[in-house]
Amino acid sequence: MGTSRRTVQRYPAGKLKRPQKALRAALEEETARDWQPGVRARVREQAASSGGLLIEARARFWFRAALGSTDDPRIRLVTQTVSPDHAGRILAARERGATEAELYGLVAKALGYAYFQKFGERAQGPEVVFSNVEYIDFRF
Repeated sequence: MGTSRRTVQRYPAGKLKRPQKALRAALEEETARDWQPGVRARVREQAASSGGLLIEARARFWFRAALGSTDDPRIRLVTQTVSPDHAGRILAARERGATEAELYGLVAKALGYAYFQKFGERAQGPEVVFSNVEYIDFRF
């Protein structure tokens, strides 16, 4: 970081108050590097175990269903919390380096179950597909 370990230790101890700009930036970067992975892991664990995941997506949605059903593709903006089970699958796939196509399939399945099938209360069977993704935003 461009300074001695002892100088860095003086800031948390309260002996020094204001680090120079370069040192302040280095301290912030090191703190984020050390702190963020643990925080992110806890948030992912919570989403996969109890909290679910809020997904907002603007994309072309349609259904693969039996003949005679309405399956016309159209652009929709969907904002929906998906179940912890689906959240866990999406996050695990992302961690293992899944392709974009795999992740899109998991997101489509999660949104289909939560938004279109109302968590299994209606429209059992049709497979939700989406393409032409304009954006996807995930929130914990």
